[in-house]
Amino acid sequence: MIRFKVLTYSEFLKLEPWELAMFCEGLKEADRDEWERTRFQSYITAQCQSTKKMKPTDIIKFDWDNEGKKQTTTKQQFEEYKKKMGY
Repeated sequence: MIRFKVLTYSEFLKLEPWELAMFCEGLKEADRDEWERTRFQSYITAQCQSTKKMKPTDIIKFDWDNEGKKQTTTKQQFEEYKKKMGY
């Protein structure tokens, strides 16, 4: 819903607090396709002018580039999450 920008203003005003939190998190993803397209165009331009082999992530790295990698949570982070959740 957020990524494709189909939420109207009146629907936004009716959101519950937990929905609003999800909405704000989703805003990070809203323009992801455009940023990926821009990065790839920049990569093609740079690769044509370079003699060394490059990757698109050499141009710019985004937060979502690490999504596929395993992330570990420390015990301290886990305790902080529990406090935020009210446990």
